[in-house]
Parts: sequence; C-alpha cells; structure tokens
Amino acid sequence: GDQSAQGGDPPTGDRIRGLDIGTGSNLIYPLIGNAVYGWSFLGSEIDTASLASAQTLIDRNGLEDRISLRHQPCRDNILQTVLSESDSSDEMD
Repeated sequence: GDQSAQGGDPPTGDRIRGLDIGTGSNLIYPLIGNAVYGWSFLGSEIDTASLASAQTLIDRNGLEDRISLRHQPCRDNILQTVLSESDSSDEMD
C-alpha cells in the first residue's frame, strides 16, 4: 500500500524494487528513488536511443546493481517481454 497516503513514511532500503514503465533517457524516478529511499529499480523503455542514454547514466554513476533496464519493443504490450518469471510480485513492490 501507499504508506505516505496513510500518513507514514515511505519504506526504505533495498527490499523495495520499483518498476518504471517508460523510464526515458534521464531515469528521473529510479535515480530519485535510489538516492532518497535506497530502492532498486527496473526501468523499461521502447525507444532504443533513450535506453542507451539511460544505461550511460547508470554506468557513470555506478548503479549497475541498483537499476536495470529492459527494452520493450512493442508499445501495445507494456509488460510482456519486460517482466520475467523471476520478477515476482513480492520483488516488485
């Protein structure tokens, strides 16, 4: 649930893994979520140029173990090919 909507602080730490659909070239939500709350992220993106720029940001900031990216080649299937069986709902809070 949304802790902040209930008046509490958002959970922190690496037990939280976010999914950013359409992460774009600047990774703004994964970068903020990691810096402020310590969350890890999976970002998906349809545009390969944006994906390459986002990967450069990850590499330059040493966040390879905190933020991962997956290409989504089909805009009609937002999660298909992005999430795998190893991405359980428990891990994608």
